[in-house]
This record gives sequence, structure tokens and C-alpha cells, in this order.
Amino acid sequence: MSRKSMLQSAVIWSIGDTIAQYMSFYSSSSSKVSDGAVAAGFFDQFDTRRTLIAASYGGLVFTPIASRWYQHVVRLFPQTTLPSITRRVLADQLLWSPVALAIYFSTMSLVHLGPSIDAVHDVQYKIGTVLPPTLVTNWMFWMPLQFVNFFFVAPHRWILTVNLAAIPWTAYLSYMEAK
Repeated sequence: MSRKSMLQSAVIWSIGDTIAQYMSFYSSSSSKVSDGAVAAGFFDQFDTRRTLIAASYGGLVFTPIASRWYQHVVRLFPQTTLPSITRRVLADQLLWSPVALAIYFSTMSLVHLGPSIDAVHDVQYKIGTVLPPTLVTNWMFWMPLQFVNFFFVAPHRWILTVNLAAIPWTAYLSYMEAK
């Protein structure tokens, strides 16, 4: 894992959060308001702290953990055969994804609410209510992508590939986290 990967993740997670904030703002704005007025209003209400938190999570939490995970997956399934790649994808999606989402929702709750009983309740709610549908969407989005990633992309480029695909995904995650 490199600083470059961490910086790429931070930028991509901030872009995803910005998109999520814009989508939320735009959908809550009156359809009678012109697009220029919506954009101006969006920048007035833009939550910079939220975006910085998302960027920090992407660069400082997600990338180091994901890099270690991918190294482990290659050790577990070193062959590049179809059965081995299929096992990589299944391990990635059935083992890593639920843990990664739980870490994400827990971290966001703790960062936004601080170490408090409210944060504990928020984590319980997110894990019990928000995580299951998010995980199903995760499987629909990431399973095909990870199959292509593991099959056609060199392992040292997996994080970059995931980062590029992560812009719409982080927008979705940020939207789900804000619920």
C-alpha cells in the first residue's frame, strides 16, 4: 500500500460524498427552482466536515485494510484459474464486504456522534437496519466488478480499479450512512 493509493482513496471518497450531498440536496429542493439556484443553495449548505470525514475514512481506514485483505486473498487463492478467481470473489463478497460495511457504519457513527450511548445506538441501528439492504446492493454492484478486477487486472492495480469504480459506490454509501 502506498501513500499514492491512500491519497487516491481520499479524493475518491470525497467526490463520492460530494455527489451524495448534491443528490440529497437536489432531490429535496423544489422542482420550481432553477438549476443555478439549486447549485448556489447546495454550496451554501455543503457539509465540508462530512466530506473531510469521508476522505479521511477512504484514505486512512479503507485503503490500508483493503490492501491487507487483497494480499491475503492472493495468498489464499494464488492461481489465476476460473475456479480460483470465483473463490476470490466469493471470499471478498461474503467475508470482506459485511465486515467492511460494518466498519464503515461504525466508524461514521463514532466520528459523527463521539464515544457515547447515542453512537452505540446508531451503530446498532445501522448494523441491524441499514447494513442488510446495503450489503445486497454491494453484492449486485461489486461481485461482477470484482470478478473482472481479479481476473483481468494485475493485483498491484486492484486498489486503483476499486477506487475508480468506487465513486458511485461511495456516493451510495454516503447516502445510506446519512439516513
